[in-house]
Amino acid sequence: MQKLQVLNEHKKYLAHVLYEDALRMNKAELQNVLFFDEETTDSWTLEQCQIQFVKDQISFFEDDNLNVQVNEIWRLIYG
Repeated sequence: MQKLQVLNEHKKYLAHVLYEDALRMNKAELQNVLFFDEETTDSWTLEQCQIQFVKDQISFFEDDNLNVQVNEIWRLIYG
């Protein structure tokens, strides 16, 4: 159970970092990276786009789409 708690804490920190990134983006920039087409997101508020950005990115990471890049950066930083 402890490992799950640690993972959830890390996920919260990741969500925070991603949301801070989303706050620096305008709606058009977010629409370019959301996993929905622009027609769907046109009626969304900026805040809805920001929240969806965080959800999309975490989902992308959880699906192991960046394993190689993440491992390379980890080795670069921590040897």
